[in-house]
Amino acid sequence: MFKSIREKLKFYGKEVLKKKIDRLKQTYDEHVLIVEALEKGNTEEVVRNIEEHLQYGRKTLLDP
Repeated sequence: MFKSIREKLKFYGKEVLKKKIDRLKQTYDEHVLIVEALEKGNTEEVVRNIEEHLQYGRKTLLDP
């Protein structure tokens, strides 16, 4: 199951970057925020950052 989810995330991540390459820097920054929250042990912040990251990606994919 984890492998399937990982493959889907990789696929959609590539699709987002194909559609809008300048999203790469923003994606990197979002990942840094997620890691920093993990290092602090702040679960709520981790979840919020992941949710925002996924929403930005979804918006990029769905915008014309």
